[in-house]
Amino acid sequence: MKKIVLFLFIVLTFLTACRNDPVRDDLLNYLNDMNPYFKEWKRLSEAQLNATGDKHLNIEDKHRAMDEAEVVPGFKKYSEKINKIRPKTKEVRELHELHIRAVDLQYKFMNLLFLSLDDQDNKLLTEATEKLIEAQKYIEDYEIKLYDMAEDHGIKIERK
Repeated sequence: MKKIVLFLFIVLTFLTACRNDPVRDDLLNYLNDMNPYFKEWKRLSEAQLNATGDKHLNIEDKHRAMDEAEVVPGFKKYSEKINKIRPKTKEVRELHELHIRAVDLQYKFMNLLFLSLDDQDNKLLTEATEKLIEAQKYIEDYEIKLYDMAEDHGIKIERK
């Protein structure tokens, strides 16, 4: 009988230890904290793409489209909000830092883009384009790491 009790104790201890996953818990909290912001980020990113794409060929149209969508101030407010989120584990903090970096680069891209268009400065336009490319890389890295981390910790996330 003592062996059975000891065996059950060891099994229960093992199962309890396996369920204790601070990264998983932190990632779930992070996803819950970020959920309302993901929709806003998507809206801002789409508005940025629409305003800076070929649809608006002249400077005035690009400015007007960005102003109407409140993209630049929207990214600034968004950045301030997500900078207040403080994940507990190193792994989730590193993931969140990728997202923050992507948003900051998108914001810098827009500012440099409009400055380059206003000043007709190709050097600034090149710098703006580099910021956008860098932001896209951070977005890609963020999404890959998010899905991988979720999978590694038994969390199901619907892929886009």
